[in-house]
Amino acid sequence: MKHKSSFIHLSLMLVLVVALIAITLVHTFLPQFLIPKATIVNLAILSCAALLIDHYIAKGAKRNYLLIAVFSFLSFFLLPYLAAYAPILESLKIAFVGMVIFTFFSFLFTACVDRLSTGPKAKLAPVLTAVFLVLAAQCFEGMIF
Repeated sequence: MKHKSSFIHLSLMLVLVVALIAITLVHTFLPQFLIPKATIVNLAILSCAALLIDHYIAKGAKRNYLLIAVFSFLSFFLLPYLAAYAPILESLKIAFVGMVIFTFFSFLFTACVDRLSTGPKAKLAPVLTAVFLVLAAQCFEGMIF
């Protein structure tokens, strides 16, 4: 992969598509199960999964946070709307919250992994960073609601 900086957008779209396909399949074949709402914690889990995939495949890629914000907004808006997961106004809310979470988490994830990736335990740094970011999102959601 020559130009690895755009892989973060592809990893986010890949994670969102897989999650929406799983939700659609569960809704189709097991209608008695409840479909999870798009909360801050769920969006943080999806964002951290995309960041982990990006880190392990495109390690050391340069980040343009303005493009990350634009593409994450488009991904979080278009994919749930086109998959009929949410109507247009709900998709706009999901897109705005998802954009903020993904852009902020990509900045924090990159900074923390760069700081922690020295020493013999460097391979665990991305996973631990992602886990702690999800826990921080859960605490933040607990303080808001």
